[in-house]
Amino acid sequence: ETGPHWREGSFSSWIFATDHKRVGMLWLAVGGLGILLGGILALVSALQTARPDADLIGQGTYASVVTMQGTLLTYGGILPLALGLSVVVVPLQLGARGLALPGLSAFALWLGLAGIAAVVLSSFSKGDAPRSSWTSTPSIALDPSRPGETARLMGLFLIALATLLTAIALVATFRGPRAPGMSNDRLPLFAQSAGVFATALLVLASISLLGNGLLLLDRKNPGSFDWYIDGGANLVDGYEWV
Repeated sequence: ETGPHWREGSFSSWIFATDHKRVGMLWLAVGGLGILLGGILALVSALQTARPDADLIGQGTYASVVTMQGTLLTYGGILPLALGLSVVVVPLQLGARGLALPGLSAFALWLGLAGIAAVVLSSFSKGDAPRSSWTSTPSIALDPSRPGETARLMGLFLIALATLLTAIALVATFRGPRAPGMSNDRLPLFAQSAGVFATALLVLASISLLGNGLLLLDRKNPGSFDWYIDGGANLVDGYEWV
């Protein structure tokens, strides 16, 4: 039985793929591209600081380059590589037919791609490129004079959501059918590590969603989350740790 017409071509079959191997390889390709772009920016920033009198890029541009370098290497490189490797290998090592939630995993992939694209495009914002570092330092990220921060925070929000959905699919796969005799104490070391990794991401991605969401809301309504304790200690800088 043949599939729908839009899935017959080689390109469209990758676009609409739900097979865990293809989804994982797309994550790996995105991660490799993120590492490449982040590495180029890291080289530029290193050349700028190689000599005290270096004038390769200006001070403002340097802050933007460092921000985008750290963001791409972390959220557009290392994280997609880890997710892609887990998505490809875990079902194979479990003896499962695929991920327990293939549609959710595929949706998370394109959600993550949209987030990474938003982060990259934020560098070309009309006002000023983001300069809040990869940790999104609130004192800079909440500056209304920098419109690029909004696009970057929205991109990070989408990446965190994609990470959470992929972690849910991985955890569900561990709880689903396996090869006969594949008990938890017989799992390969990588599968065990990926299970711990996915479980940790359920918490970490949720916290990241909360932190980026609060920053986005505070940019829309300044001062909405200026909470005070102990006689006036402002907690807005705590967003950085979230």
